[in-house]
Amino acid sequence: MALSRYHGLNALPASREGVACARVHALFFSYTLRWLCRQQARRQLTATGAKPWRRITPDLILYAGGAFAVLKPSVVLGIILTHAEGWVTRRDEILAAVRYCEGSD
Repeated sequence: MALSRYHGLNALPASREGVACARVHALFFSYTLRWLCRQQARRQLTATGAKPWRRITPDLILYAGGAFAVLKPSVVLGIILTHAEGWVTRRDEILAAVRYCEGSD
């Protein structure tokens, strides 16, 4: 619900299924990286005795087709890294598709 409301995932522009999937995967990956950075900042604050500035959740909600899953970021990153060869071998194609969706060809 949050992805459709705040990020327009119900309104993806007309494109091939692979391009739409690449956009969604990039979004999920960016949220995972953001979470990891916030977690590191929180650890540093806690180590110095400071109080964290905001409460965070340890889980991500992932949507694919008509299904969803609640997973920890480490599980999502593990899945991405397990299939790293697929990402690396298709890197140029994936980046071109994402740039096309951005409108920056």
